Amino acid sequence: MGQRGRERGEDRISNLPDHLLQSILHLLPLKSAVRTDLLSRRWRGLWLNVLLAATDLDFGPDFAAAESPDQFSATVDRYLRLHGDSPLRRLRILFSPFDHLLPAIDTWVAVAATKRVEEFDLDLSQGIIDGVEGDYMDGRGQYLLPAALFRCESLTHLSLSRCDFSRPAHFAVFRRLNELNLCRVNVTDEALQELLVDCPVLERLSLMNCRLLEAVRVVGEPELQLRALTLVDCPGIDELEINAPKLQSFVYSGGVCSQIDFGGLPELVDAKLSLVAGDSMEADYGDAIAQLSQVRNLSLCSGTLACIVANEEFEAEDFEVMFPNLHELQFTMKHISKEYLACVYDFFRHYPSPFLEKLFIQLPKDVHDLPEYFKLIISDIQKPPDIAFDNLMVIKMTNFQGSNNEMKLVKFLLERAAALEYLLLVSPPFDGTDCLAKQNVEIEQTNPEERMWIKIILGQISVLPKASPEVCIKLVEFWQDEDTINPTHNNNLCSRYDYQSGTVCHKVAHALFQGDIGVD
Repeated sequence: MGQRGRERGEDRISNLPDHLLQSILHLLPLKSAVRTDLLSRRWRGLWLNVLLAATDLDFGPDFAAAESPDQFSATVDRYLRLHGDSPLRRLRILFSPFDHLLPAIDTWVAVAATKRVEEFDLDLSQGIIDGVEGDYMDGRGQYLLPAALFRCESLTHLSLSRCDFSRPAHFAVFRRLNELNLCRVNVTDEALQELLVDCPVLERLSLMNCRLLEAVRVVGEPELQLRALTLVDCPGIDELEINAPKLQSFVYSGGVCSQIDFGGLPELVDAKLSLVAGDSMEADYGDAIAQLSQVRNLSLCSGTLACIVANEEFEAEDFEVMFPNLHELQFTMKHISKEYLACVYDFFRHYPSPFLEKLFIQLPKDVHDLPEYFKLIISDIQKPPDIAFDNLMVIKMTNFQGSNNEMKLVKFLLERAAALEYLLLVSPPFDGTDCLAKQNVEIEQTNPEERMWIKIILGQISVLPKASPEVCIKLVEFWQDEDTINPTHNNNLCSRYDYQSGTVCHKVAHALFQGDIGVD
């Protein structure tokens, strides 16, 4: 019995051969692998072999935890020095430096260039942001990128945050660059134009909170390879022209532009427009939306709908632009007033989509007062259009509360969707339960008041006229939502962005390019 006890207490893992222990260490984050040095003499120094063999080095938030900027800088210096001449495919650094540490960053960039890294992510955006001005409260400006970065011709993926993208006079072309993400980066209209020319295989471009941009023109000859373009919260943009023959996905979230042209997008499949309307809506977005008529997936927020309806051509009853390829449509509504309900009706009236299969509508959680100027624009509210949704099979409405206008919208859709198979209504979160759900905390079953409310609403919906006799109607609470029925586009991208760090920017850009927007 005593012998068996000793066998149970034996450290069998430490007795494994070196190559197996190193295989285990390879599966751990670098910082965790380093800590194994303290386990016993058997483990001492094994992590150095792992470091030398590593082709990806990630000095991200987990690595920097509990370290001061000086400690973090010294640790990165040490690891890069120990890595020696070994090749490096990917280097990621998340850091908030003081001015006296900027030379260290210059060194890290030089090391990345020397090692011919393919993927480089430099995020210097950690810090507190002024919610009014949108600037960092530490007063530090953007980091001026050294010339070494622009000589790194091996780059295929480049992500920068809180940097100054001022290129040196003798700039080596990024011939292999496939993806570029810039967040809170000083980049001018001219520099962007040069980038599009000097990056011949660039397919994915994301610009978030780049405040120097004013007139963005993504215009290229047939050799322009750009497949995905994201422009988010760049407040200076007033002119927007997109003419990219191979572009498949386009996301714009920001202010209303005075000039906009989407005239050259023959391959566009996915489009998302989220406009933050100002005190006037003089820009003509009706024609701009018409230039997206070839898309398969379209997402619009309520601000965009308002800008479309403000188009003078809407006054003509015969104005109509067919969307023959549209299979999925998403509305993200900040308001569900009678004025915005009229916007939804007008969209369906003037932009018929005969092959629409899925409709997603995110309703507001709270009721907001409408701006006075918008009430004047939509003063003549028309009756629902006499149209049909012959191929619409799935409708999902989130934050549904059974208000009068929400019920009108449900009635409008049920009366016109003859092929409808499923109507899913999801109530909004209440009493902080949305936070619990995000933390994977199990939520108690529906309380009696909620169950009664659901029965009442379902009873009202059950007596509404329906074009489809086989439709299944479900009203559930948000924590019972069916994750299998979701839109292509991430709902969160429709609101005004206020990123607290470039890491968020880069994660959002990665999600756009890799999952939320399909790019073949």
